[in-house]
Amino acid sequence: MIADHLVDIRAGTATKVRKAGSGYRVGPSLILTADHTVTEDGAPLDRVEVRLGHPADGPPLRFRATRVWARPGDRDVALLRIQPGPGDPALPPYAGPPVLWGALTGSRRVSYTGIGFPGFAEYTQGERVPEQLSGGLNPLSIGPDGVLVADQDAYPRPNEPGREGRHWWAGVSGAAVFAVDDAQGGEDLLIGVVVTDDDVFSNRRLRVLTAASFCDDDEFALQLIADGQPVPRVCPFEPGGRGTNAVEVRVPRQLPADLVGQFVGREAELTALSGLLGEAAGDAPVVAISAIGGTAGIGKSALAIRWSHASTEQFPDGQLYVNLRGFDPGGEPLRPELVIRGFLDAFGLPPDRIPSGVEAQAAFYRTLLSGKRLLLVLDNARNVDHVRPMLPGSPTVKVLVTSRDNLVGLVPMGARLITLDTLGDDDSVALLARAVGADRIEAEPTAAAELIRWCGRLPLALAVVAARAAERPTFPLQLLADELRDEHARLDALETGDSLTSVRSVFSWSYSVLSTRAARMFRLLGLATGADFGLHAAASIAGLDLGDTRAALSELTRAHMISEMTPGRYSFHDLLRAYAAETAAKEADAEERHEAGSRLLGFYLHSAFRAERRLYPHRDTIVLAPAPATISLQEFPDYAAAMDWFLLEHANLRDAIRNASELGHDVQVWQLAWCMSTFLDRHMQWRDYADTQQAAVHAAHRLGDSAVQALTHRLLATAFTFLREHEKADENLAAALRLFVAAGDGTGQARTYFNIALSQERQGRFAEAAESAARSITIYRSVGHDMGAARVRAHLGWYQALNGQLEDALASCERAVAELRELGNRWEESHAAHHLGYAHHHLGRPAMALEFYAYAAGLFEELNDPYHRSRVLVNQGDAHSALGDRGAAVLAWRRAAEILTDLGGHPDLDKVKSRIAQLNATADQARS
Repeated sequence: MIADHLVDIRAGTATKVRKAGSGYRVGPSLILTADHTVTEDGAPLDRVEVRLGHPADGPPLRFRATRVWARPGDRDVALLRIQPGPGDPALPPYAGPPVLWGALTGSRRVSYTGIGFPGFAEYTQGERVPEQLSGGLNPLSIGPDGVLVADQDAYPRPNEPGREGRHWWAGVSGAAVFAVDDAQGGEDLLIGVVVTDDDVFSNRRLRVLTAASFCDDDEFALQLIADGQPVPRVCPFEPGGRGTNAVEVRVPRQLPADLVGQFVGREAELTALSGLLGEAAGDAPVVAISAIGGTAGIGKSALAIRWSHASTEQFPDGQLYVNLRGFDPGGEPLRPELVIRGFLDAFGLPPDRIPSGVEAQAAFYRTLLSGKRLLLVLDNARNVDHVRPMLPGSPTVKVLVTSRDNLVGLVPMGARLITLDTLGDDDSVALLARAVGADRIEAEPTAAAELIRWCGRLPLALAVVAARAAERPTFPLQLLADELRDEHARLDALETGDSLTSVRSVFSWSYSVLSTRAARMFRLLGLATGADFGLHAAASIAGLDLGDTRAALSELTRAHMISEMTPGRYSFHDLLRAYAAETAAKEADAEERHEAGSRLLGFYLHSAFRAERRLYPHRDTIVLAPAPATISLQEFPDYAAAMDWFLLEHANLRDAIRNASELGHDVQVWQLAWCMSTFLDRHMQWRDYADTQQAAVHAAHRLGDSAVQALTHRLLATAFTFLREHEKADENLAAALRLFVAAGDGTGQARTYFNIALSQERQGRFAEAAESAARSITIYRSVGHDMGAARVRAHLGWYQALNGQLEDALASCERAVAELRELGNRWEESHAAHHLGYAHHHLGRPAMALEFYAYAAGLFEELNDPYHRSRVLVNQGDAHSALGDRGAAVLAWRRAAEILTDLGGHPDLDKVKSRIAQLNATADQARS
């Protein structure tokens, strides 16, 4: 079967060629070659002719092909795409072996079949070299560099006795794709391309291209992983370029700005980092940076960011960065599962392709990073336990960790430690001089020395002092030094007990010279607990308009009291946040602090409500109290703007719910949870959904509001249903239904019966699900809720079809399609069309079913819903199979399998693979 996919490659024009080549068909229109056709001067041809077909089947079919990818620096290894022209024959069906996404270890031995170069061929001068040779099995092993190698000692060498004058062909003109046999009779697996180490084969080793060779383009991921986990990239093996199932994986570039003006020295540390993490690095994938005594503000983050920016070319697959908030005085450290989810979002993966469970996401994260040349910066970690869940398993990923903890626990895992001391005198002077000018330092060397002393040579403190001195160019430096001298009313020494590292004196001095407006903004921002904040949040907490807010934030940024991470997005250093909170407690009375906190909460609530309305305009809404005039609300012109805002503010919204709960703002707790639910649903973040709705349930019970209790119990049940915690889901559904019935709320009862149907369907109780859905429709119609009735009717048809009530399903779905189309709800219309196709198929009308499947698949693609599109593709394949179209069936199932693979190995994947295997087995039996 392997040889059926061997392809000849010839010149496609009149261009003179030095040699022809051959390749291997790896999809309906893709050809992989290890010896691409080249011209007489050695240049590869962009357009060639390929000949498909096994010699035993008669003359080959001829097609034109275009070179669409080549390995950088290699003129031979390439990927070609067949582009049939007018009058060309149809491409023969492709049913080649699957791509190997597995891992190989150094202890494993495999066997292979060479395609196009089974060994050597002897020929005399003028004798035509054979184009194809039939190969045998030879042993393969893992070389010391992690590459598959084959020792060819068994073959004769040139000029051996009796063979003088003979020439040798090294046998590398084929695409050299191998079939792997794992000694248990495993199926054929496509693993890659083989090239020789040199043209004359002097070292007698074949090399199989590894993942690193094929990772330069996301589109073409034919690769073999020498160790580690598989790379989760899609091979778009279908005509038309990037297949509709291919994942557009973004290259993340998350590094914060490199503040050049605030960084001096550290040459030894930068050199050490380059040795440990750079191109010459060995097998130590993790570096931990720690300051002596765990001092904050010593420049750990600045060093990490500076080196990372200087080394971006070494990491073509991107840089991931996160501030883990390990010592954040305003809240808990950032949880690893939230960090991992954020990193997955950074790759631009569709939410439906990210697994919902914490452990599944962690595994998917490690799989995604495997084989990538990527830098991971984990900034401000609490301790080793905080870091460990986020460490990848692939040595190609380099990890940089900063923490006040010494992180010695990472050493057994291969980490190297770099400890930072305070800056030396020369570097401290250089940092001051960069801001205030060398002439001022030379004019007052004693004052400059005192400033450095009182700052403890701490980079953060020196940067703040330098900024203040630069803003007052006429002030003598001695005046600034005198202000810093009295440290009794300043920040206490940090927990190191070393007074030289105290920064309160620096912070309080800098704060004291702020304008009244900026000082008030600074201390009130200390009440916010999030890792960062935006312009509108700052305006709301201070009760200012946007113009005054920008001015205050600009002043704080210039004074290095806050940092502007991205345009309009700000953050505190941990110590400055602590000082701001301390200052607010001292200088703002309880009423002012309460009002500021209420304004910030109002901002998050009303902004989240506006964003939610953009995400789900058909949803039955809730009613909020009018937004106070003192808060600054954001506008969301479209769906994308609303989703982007939720992605930015997700953590802050979660913190807002926690803070509101602690302060007794129970109305805002359940309303914020309601506003977040659509975002969490669309991003399949079911655990967060459950946590926020659990807080909402508690708030509703504290309020004693039965209507809110019913609503929050129903939403909490939704989360538990998708988490497959059915007992908890049923308990909450029962509570919600009881409360809705007692209140005489028909709409609430109808919604709850639909949620009950969803839970029953997830448990395989299809007859009960149909009954619950029918009851929901009846209640919706009794209260005049047409949208609700139409939506549930689409799902009623699905439950009826699963239960064998096919004629009833047909009627329900036809009506639902018409009603939802008239109401403009395309999301639910796509479900109704899919279910209608399913009913036609199982009523013996597969051709009719294909029409509805195609319509539903198109809608799901338009709505960016890959999971439900995969379900349609599976059913499309079933319909094609029923019509006897084996090729179309396999193509649909393969596309579905690609999507489900991208979803992290969804449980439906095994069912799809079983369909493909069963159909192939049936075809093999028919041929035999």
